[in-house]
Order: sequence, then C-alpha cells, then structure tokens
Amino acid sequence: MKISFNIIRQYNQLWVQVLRTKYKCVEKVPQTLRINNALQLWKGLSKVWEAVRDGVMHIYDIDCNL
Repeated sequence: MKISFNIIRQYNQLWVQVLRTKYKCVEKVPQTLRINNALQLWKGLSKVWEAVRDGVMHIYDIDCNL
C-alpha cells in the first residue's frame, strides 16, 4: 500500500512518471488502474487501488472528481 500512496504523493518523481506514462494514468488520483499487459507491481496496485483511493480522498477530503 505504501507504493500506492507514493504514486499519488510523489507525483513528480521520475519512477512515478514512468509508471504513469506507461499505463496512461493522467489523473492525479485515477478512478481505476489499467492492467492490460501490466507488470506484477501494477497488477498488485490495481487490486488495492480502490481502498487507497478512498483513503486518500477521506484523509485529504478531496472531491472524487480530481
């Protein structure tokens, strides 16, 4: 879950930008993560993404339409 949170928090880090570009993730906090032909890391993130996203929205009281 820490990596999931860091994908949101460390938006400007190179490793995050590489993953986001590879999987066409344009929103800062996307609704879902695409898993077609994905690495195991990304597939694992997609399994917990809904919980992470809900937690981030709750913690920061962010509108879900970022």
